[in-house]
Amino acid sequence: MNTVKVQTFLNGLSRPDLVTLNKMVVSQIHKVDRDAGAMQAMQYHIGQRVEFKSRIGQWITATVYKINQKTLSVKTVDPPYNSWRVAFCYVRPSQS
Repeated sequence: MNTVKVQTFLNGLSRPDLVTLNKMVVSQIHKVDRDAGAMQAMQYHIGQRVEFKSRIGQWITATVYKINQKTLSVKTVDPPYNSWRVAFCYVRPSQS
């Protein structure tokens, strides 16, 4: 991207135009984030076994029971069958 041309363009805009442009940019950023989340969600399905690391560093195996916009809702495979909501970036398909 040619930042000099962009800066020149922005310098020619009025405040209302800048506010409108800002709203458009923020809206586009949110759309890109939603699309990225949807792509991550498509990697998983309900009933799939997954793994993630707990806060104390222990690997936990769980089963997906709900796919949310930003997280997976999972239940552990072993007792006491705890429920967790885990962000996509912390989850991987189970190795077992």
